[in-house]
Amino acid sequence: AKAYDMKIALPIFHAMYGPHCDIFQNSKVVAATCLKIIKAGDPGEIEIWGDGTQIRSFCYIDDLMVGLDKLIENNVHIPINMGSDEPITMTQLADMLIDISGKKIEKKYLPAGPAGCMRRNADNTKIQKLTGWKPNYPLQQGLKNTYEFIKEQLTKK
Repeated sequence: AKAYDMKIALPIFHAMYGPHCDIFQNSKVVAATCLKIIKAGDPGEIEIWGDGTQIRSFCYIDDLMVGLDKLIENNVHIPINMGSDEPITMTQLADMLIDISGKKIEKKYLPAGPAGCMRRNADNTKIQKLTGWKPNYPLQQGLKNTYEFIKEQLTKK
């Protein structure tokens, strides 16, 4: 931006998810959990890395697109967080997706597995102040949309 005197936005995305996510090579936690559940039997079992108390937040792709528009409309040219500030544990995420699947699935925790940091979610104070944006898409509906998309993709393969 400095070298070419350009105006740029610098959004810092926090755990985006939704249909059309990468599920075959580099899936993130929502897609990876969906895949585990879809591939599990009924009844079945899935593995959860860590003890399940790790906290994350997930922002649906439609909310991200609205947020990007807001950055452009409001000429925001600084590094700025974009994500949900709604915390959810990995156990809660798995339970929501298991419920969406309709399957009877047990969770097997792997405390020695790569759990990552214990808490990661966005602080949207700055973006709300500068643009009025905050994510609004209901997590349950976004997870359902994502689960159904992934299930459909696996059926095609």
